[in-house]
Amino acid sequence: MLEHGFLCFGDYVLYSGNGGTYHLNSCEPIEVFYNVRVDLDKLQYAAYIAKIVEDVTNENDSSYNILQLVLNTIYTISETNLDKELVLAIFKLRILSLIRIFTNCYGMCKLWH
Repeated sequence: MLEHGFLCFGDYVLYSGNGGTYHLNSCEPIEVFYNVRVDLDKLQYAAYIAKIVEDVTNENDSSYNILQLVLNTIYTISETNLDKELVLAIFKLRILSLIRIFTNCYGMCKLWH
């Protein structure tokens, strides 16, 4: 969940309300990505990743592989000093593969050489 600059992975318990809305019953943080919150550059990359995920996924879809990719990517941005552009490029290639835009990255890479 990314809201007002706060990124947190947690265990959320929701219940269904009237009119198809959900209400938060409880929340337990698992990872708060502290270093993303205190570094605007890292926050910018994390927000961009969250926007990409929002654009390519649908509500209520089972997307465990995408969740795992997002968590690993944001953790890498938060906890390392790796080149964020490289991390973002790898994320984009992996998410394209997960949403089946192209399934044979190796075959495509061979064409480029």
